[in-house]
Amino acid sequence: MRWLLRLVFILGALALIAGAGLLLMPTDRIAEVAERRFEAATGRALDLSGGVSPTLWPVVGVRTGTVTISDAPWAGAGPMVAAEALTIGLKPGPLIRGEIAIQELRLTAPRIRLRREADGRANWNLAGEAAPAAPPAAPADDGGGAAVLTLDQAVIAGGELHFTDAATGTEAVLTDLELTAALPEATGRAEISGTAVLNGAETAFSTAIDGFAGFLAGDLRAVSARLEIGPNSVTFDGRAGTAPVATEGRLRADLGDWPALLTALGQQPPAPPSGLGRSAALSGELTYTQAGLALRGAELSAAGNTLRGEADLTFAEPRPRLVARLGAEALELGALAGDGGGGAGDGRAGEDGGGWSDAPIDVSALAALDAEIALSAGRVALGDISLDRTDLVARLDRSRLVFDITEIGAYGGRIGGQFVVNGRGGLSVGGDLAVADLQLQPFLTATAEYDRLIGAVDGEVDFLGVGNSVAAIMRSLSGSGRLSIGKGELLGLDLVGMLRNFDTSYRGPGSKTIFDAVTASFTISDGVLSNEDLLFVAPLAEATGAGTVDIGARRLDYRVVPVAFANRDGTESTGGVRIPVVITGSWDDPKFRPDLAGLIEQETGLDEEQVKEDLRGRVREKIEEEIGPVEEGQSLEDAVRDRIEDEARKKLLDFLGGGN
Repeated sequence: MRWLLRLVFILGALALIAGAGLLLMPTDRIAEVAERRFEAATGRALDLSGGVSPTLWPVVGVRTGTVTISDAPWAGAGPMVAAEALTIGLKPGPLIRGEIAIQELRLTAPRIRLRREADGRANWNLAGEAAPAAPPAAPADDGGGAAVLTLDQAVIAGGELHFTDAATGTEAVLTDLELTAALPEATGRAEISGTAVLNGAETAFSTAIDGFAGFLAGDLRAVSARLEIGPNSVTFDGRAGTAPVATEGRLRADLGDWPALLTALGQQPPAPPSGLGRSAALSGELTYTQAGLALRGAELSAAGNTLRGEADLTFAEPRPRLVARLGAEALELGALAGDGGGGAGDGRAGEDGGGWSDAPIDVSALAALDAEIALSAGRVALGDISLDRTDLVARLDRSRLVFDITEIGAYGGRIGGQFVVNGRGGLSVGGDLAVADLQLQPFLTATAEYDRLIGAVDGEVDFLGVGNSVAAIMRSLSGSGRLSIGKGELLGLDLVGMLRNFDTSYRGPGSKTIFDAVTASFTISDGVLSNEDLLFVAPLAEATGAGTVDIGARRLDYRVVPVAFANRDGTESTGGVRIPVVITGSWDDPKFRPDLAGLIEQETGLDEEQVKEDLRGRVREKIEEEIGPVEEGQSLEDAVRDRIEDEARKKLLDFLGGGN
């Protein structure tokens, strides 16, 4: 904006020169003086190759042909501005007094190239490149030091603007630019409005500034602005100043399609998470200074949810820092929780289509800024999962994101601890979480559609995984944990009746098992969870368990030994029934089978090889009873075959002898 106003002012001064010399100087001389004065004022070359034609009617002024303004030496070849024609009309009365009162300024079909380098240099910084020679004579002022410049109407017709920002990688192209500006009084109200096509999106804009001369001098003045890009609109009503640049006022953004807005602004938008939608709205009191910006009384609405709070963004080095405090009465995030993500159904998960995803995880966005964001919500719904009071703080420091969970209320219990995503030099995920008094029946019903376990669980787990994909993280997991469940019930399974009747489909009266406690501890190494001390205690039954859960491979290898007590007082006797069960296979299709080898060892005190050896001994004894002793070193098969051959020979000889 400031570069455009400065350009208008300089062109107005040149028009004053032309107007003063209308009757005294030939047109080629006017062009020469104008070019020289422009270069002295800006450090850029002005080329009026199309010539200059003074006009006396209907207004005093000048009309040119092709006009070009050179670019900064470092910005490459080609002009910064090239237009087919420039028309400037001046009011005669103010001109006689030495004032610039522009009745009409029209720039036809301009092509404007704006560029900012990564080091901050901008090719529109005309003042910074002017030669150190004496400046051109300034127009008269209003007595307060500010030049008198009025503008009835300025028009840009059929314009095109290319903007490149090497610092942010942003590129924008404005085509079909139609702009109208007016400043009827130097100290009055300036208005600018126009339309264009921004990177393919229909765009409209309007700005009004009260006390324009004071605004240019650096004073805070009333400003209202509106920008529309496709279905998106941003409005601002407040105050703004230019020295230094600062603003304060009410901001409102109604984003009907925010990915389309980012595309129009030259950014590559991320794919919206399933259920988030493409619309959002933001409002609040905005304050902007060169140090940063602040938003108070903020309200953000998206996907049917509303967050309220405040935020401060500081333009610090080496990264900006965001501090925010947000709250909501309730958050409905069910649509977000339903996002498929990269789990077992990911096409890159493995040869069989199952398992964890191998798709790379990009966490480069964690390096964009540092942040501390506190969130408080009365209720959070994640699809079928419902959480009560939620208080947590997310801290992002040098690509390391830490969620400090003060408290999450869940199903009558509490969850707390810490969850970490570390993007420094790769990716690692870890945590230290604890749960207390979590009611299992409603929790498992919501998360696994399993409603047969009644009881409250306490537990804790710490874990760490390293890798650039979900699969790599799961295969590298390490950590430890424990859990305990107090008195409860297992519905649909009469464990004691099943064991006593040797029938896994047994359903006794009530079909449930009441238990006193379930406890277990575990360790995790290289993605494999190991447990050796599972204990299930019930009045008339008990079960122990040990084995592994391969989290990385999603497979089970676990052995459970349930025992039904023979004594009604809950004490075990020699009549207690034990049936070991082995659980193996994938998570999706686990296999349950009796552990016969274990059962034999349990009943005989012999392992599998010992049982085989014992059976071989008994078979040998039985055979020797029938055929006699087996010679040393002779196999049972050979001994039996020899005995059969002997018996057959004898029978044959008897038959032959009997035939004589």
